[in-house]
Amino acid sequence: MIGEIKRQLRRSGRRLLFDGTFFQIRCCCHIINLIVQDGLKLIDSVVEKIRAIVKHFKHSIPKKKKFYEVAKQIYHLDPKKRLHGDCCVRWNSTYLMLERALYFKRVIDHLIKKDNDLKQYVLNEDEWDKVPTIYGFLKAFYNVDRRIFYRDS
Repeated sequence: MIGEIKRQLRRSGRRLLFDGTFFQIRCCCHIINLIVQDGLKLIDSVVEKIRAIVKHFKHSIPKKKKFYEVAKQIYHLDPKKRLHGDCCVRWNSTYLMLERALYFKRVIDHLIKKDNDLKQYVLNEDEWDKVPTIYGFLKAFYNVDRRIFYRDS
């Protein structure tokens, strides 16, 4: 496609710097990813803590079971909504992880106080206050991504 654009520009009489050697067009996905990754750097430590907490509960069947029992019995949350892990290079998975972390915030806070393995990942109020902000930031890009790439949905 780049080659065709360069040919069209040349045919129309446009002069390309260095004969188009450095001419490139980045795709929308890549541009969105660059913007989002820069935004995530602002709260990287908070995301890392949430990522570790989610892994802790997802990778232990007894702890996972306890998590969803507490969610249902104490906080009356839907246990069918599951914690989402993320892949640090796929920002949309981080968005989904934060969405569920916010949903289960009270359960996380409750269980983290009782689990010595998680003490190092306790999120203070200031850190929790940042999560909805970054979630809102990611939601805007998530919605754009869905509109561009999943038009039939």
